[in-house]
Amino acid sequence: VMLMEPDGTICECNEVFATRLNQSRENILGCNVYDLLPPEIAEHRRRRVEEVQRLQSTVSFVDERWERRLSNRVVPILDDKGDVVRFAVQGADITEQSRLEEALRQSEDHFKSLYEQAPLGYQSLDAEGCILEVNQAWLDLLGYTRDEVLGRSFGDFMTAEDHPKSVIRFPGFKERGEVHGCEVNMVR
Repeated sequence: VMLMEPDGTICECNEVFATRLNQSRENILGCNVYDLLPPEIAEHRRRRVEEVQRLQSTVSFVDERWERRLSNRVVPILDDKGDVVRFAVQGADITEQSRLEEALRQSEDHFKSLYEQAPLGYQSLDAEGCILEVNQAWLDLLGYTRDEVLGRSFGDFMTAEDHPKSVIRFPGFKERGEVHGCEVNMVR
């Protein structure tokens, strides 16, 4: 966190901010923040501060530097007349969060691909037994289109004789996440 004048002079900051600049807090108070940053980052930050000055509203952005990903917010501090007199700058290191989000996205893509490309028919149901998703093998096996099945009850696709089995066993399936020894005939 840093508080700065419109010209970039650092009025106040916390130790985390100073440490990110490889400085002590005492050494950077009164310095111009743009002089402490690499030129390309300083120019980018200067443009963001000018944007906040012009809009008189908070601007958020993410930048990458020194192999870190940082989420930043520049907040204008206004005087009684509504003029910007200082800026509060907040930054958070989101490197690990970004890595985890990317790993999660890749994992989701992997399992989505396994689900969609499986040679067996799979369906996902909501708590009431309505179809949320089916894979292509399910559609090919039963001869439906995705639009014909999504949102409908899974029981709609069982024979009349087998539908009561699903009504009886579905609560146990929801509780345990599986059902054994219950074969049902589906309707094409």
